[in-house]
Formats: sequence, structure tokens, C-alpha cells
Amino acid sequence: MVRDFYDDVVIELLRDGVLDTGMRVLVVCGGRTDRLVMERCGFRDVVISNLGVRPAGRDLGSFGWSEQDSERLGFDDESFDFVVVHSGLHHCYFVYRFTEREIVKTVHSYAPYARHDIRFFYRMRIPWGHLRLRRNRGLYLAVRLARPVLKLVEVCAPRQSNNFAALILKPDLSRTLHPWLRRTDGAVEVNSDWLATRYRTITAPRPSRQRS
Repeated sequence: MVRDFYDDVVIELLRDGVLDTGMRVLVVCGGRTDRLVMERCGFRDVVISNLGVRPAGRDLGSFGWSEQDSERLGFDDESFDFVVVHSGLHHCYFVYRFTEREIVKTVHSYAPYARHDIRFFYRMRIPWGHLRLRRNRGLYLAVRLARPVLKLVEVCAPRQSNNFAALILKPDLSRTLHPWLRRTDGAVEVNSDWLATRYRTITAPRPSRQRS
């Protein structure tokens, strides 16, 4: 059950043309679950990364492996077409507030020079496996009875669901660069022509000489 939302988001992105099974994909904080999802969705060129010992061959399948710290990746820019992380918050050195607002704020703080395309997906994921293992069967039965209500919450108020995914697309600076900025030889700088058409130039007065 835990994998359903993961699969659904990847399949939706494939259907929308955001993803393509021919892309080179990096999975960070990855493992067996990621391998199964990527295989089911038809991806072929995937590198799964994580800290620690290399997983057994059956857990990687035909995919590659790289030992990587998710917060200090050692790959060069443009090495992959897409990067995926699933349930990786516990891999971080510090505890973060993992909310939509924090994601938007972090992305805009890292690259404030452009407009960003960020899309969220929501799902009410019920941990049936954990509930079945609890000695208190009452909680399991109560959640089963409440399932229609939880589904209604997911449909009518999706942001109240207990899981969400975020799609963050790298901005195309030819379309998304803020108008008061421009690119010159690959560098982003202030667009003085844009500013000149909207703001007056004010010349600071010269300081007067004081007679002794």
C-alpha cells in the first residue's frame, strides 16, 4: 500500500509528458522500493544512491548504484535528467519543517532570480501494515470504519491529507527570468534598461562646503 502513491505520481508525470522512460534518473535516499517503482513504470537508465553498503544485486536489479550523501551529492551539473527522492526526510542531518510553504521558500531562496514551476500532489495514505501488527485491534477497526470519511477528506480537502509529493522543475531562464534581470555571458545581472523605463534616476546632491 505504501507504494501506491509513489507509483501514481510517477505515472501521472509520465502521462503529462514531464517524465519519459528514456530519461536518465537519479534516486537519492533510494532502495528496493524505488527500484520496484522505477521498474514498474518502465525506466531503464536509473542510478540509485544512498549511504552505506551497496545493496544486494536483487535489490538493484539492472539499475546502477552510487554511494551518495543526499545533502552533498558528488555529481556534476546536468548529469541527470531528473532526480527523485521518496520518504527521505530521515536522511537529513537536521530536522526540517517539511511543508509546501517550506519547499516553496527554500526553492525561491536558492534561486531567487526566476519564477518556479512547483506542483503538489496529495494522498491519504493509511499504514495498514503497521495497524495490523498492533496488539490493540481496536485502532485498526476504528480506522477501517473511518476510511470513507478519510477518503472524503482526501477528495474535498486534499491538503489535509497525511502525505504529499512535490514536483520542482528547473526554470528555463529564457522564459522565467524576472524582467528586472538579464543574462550576460551566462551570468545573471540587473537589467538596467528595464529599470530605466520605470524608475527615475536621482542624482545625490553634492555636499556643501562649510566656511571656517
